[in-house]
Amino acid sequence: MRLLYKALTIFFVSASFVLANNYEDTSPNEKSIDSNLDIDTTKSNNFDLLISLKLVGVGYTSTKRLELNGLSVSIMGAFDNKRLEFDFIPLRFDRRLTRKENGKEINESSLGAIIGTLVFGSISRFTDKKSTMRKIAIGGLWLSSGSTQFAVIENPIFGISLVETHAFEWFLSNTKHDRKTDYAFNEVGFIEEIGVQLNLVVAYISSGISLEVTNKQRNIGWYAKLFFLAIPFVI
Repeated sequence: MRLLYKALTIFFVSASFVLANNYEDTSPNEKSIDSNLDIDTTKSNNFDLLISLKLVGVGYTSTKRLELNGLSVSIMGAFDNKRLEFDFIPLRFDRRLTRKENGKEINESSLGAIIGTLVFGSISRFTDKKSTMRKIAIGGLWLSSGSTQFAVIENPIFGISLVETHAFEWFLSNTKHDRKTDYAFNEVGFIEEIGVQLNLVVAYISSGISLEVTNKQRNIGWYAKLFFLAIPFVI
């Protein structure tokens, strides 16, 4: 398990920096594209990015947790690969189902993705567009809560993709006992989900394996997730 998470960490850090560089190079306000991308812009099929906003997302994991997403920003066509898609999920909210231990009622909600969005979003907003710090911030936004998808079957009506989703976790817990409520903000970790996704025009349904590691527990199970109300844009 430790080796797996070390490998995933290396992958995510590398991907976040590459994604940040690509994001900067393909900004609509820039008139040039980094020559390292080796894109011939004289071709009739120009390098375009397709941006899609998925307005609502819900999910459930067999480890007894619920997920709610208020917004997902998808970037398709990065690196001149129409099959590859990166998602930023800034408003992800996770909640474990209420449980009882030794007569105590425990409620836990993860605010890690939202906190990461606020921190890295602020850094990105107030730093120079070409600065290294801004690129790190953009990569941090994706690392805080995001996903990577690769289309196996491309079709405007029905498609299939391999998908991984990840999020930083920081749990706020409240424990009720003897008519008192104790609050704690001392559990941090990371969740990784790997599975298959069905692309159905304005809805995206995925399912697979969920892995969670925090400073207090380790969980593995299955997940099911639905994103819908997708609105596409081309830049």
